[in-house]
Amino acid sequence: MAEFDFTNFNDSGFTVVEAGRYAAKTTGWKYRVKENGNQVFYIDIEINGGDYDGETMRYFHTVTDNKKSKGFFLRLLRELSIIKDGDRERGGKEKNLHVKADYGDKDDNGYVEIPTITVNGEKRKVAGLKTTAVVINKPNNETGDTEHWVDRLETAGSTASGVKSSNFPV
Repeated sequence: MAEFDFTNFNDSGFTVVEAGRYAAKTTGWKYRVKENGNQVFYIDIEINGGDYDGETMRYFHTVTDNKKSKGFFLRLLRELSIIKDGDRERGGKEKNLHVKADYGDKDDNGYVEIPTITVNGEKRKVAGLKTTAVVINKPNNETGDTEHWVDRLETAGSTASGVKSSNFPV
């Protein structure tokens, strides 16, 4: 007799990753400007280790035209080690910090691939970066399904071998 455990699947058939912190790596970035002018970065990640090893997820980061939003994006770039200690010193005597997303191909849905980000003239890859994905679960109001969301990406090292750690609050 065939028997299946669908405990970690929602009714739409998608895996629901339990809320927690997971060791992960970035696998690609895309970018799009919304109708309202907001810039949205879509960061694909893959969980490394534990029960969800190989599970892929996407983190969305919106950048608006205000200082607080730009500050959060700066913090994300530092968490992923795209911006590193000493980058301001390499920015010249004014200690400038200039960041530019380098555009790749545009797909049929209007998303632009971001293969690298240039920091003060130095290209840095965005795929393969180690990180900690903080996952939350919440209901989809339209379907009633429980869905997982990547709430934020943090500096790698908040977990042990990709296994959810109960030592860290979500």
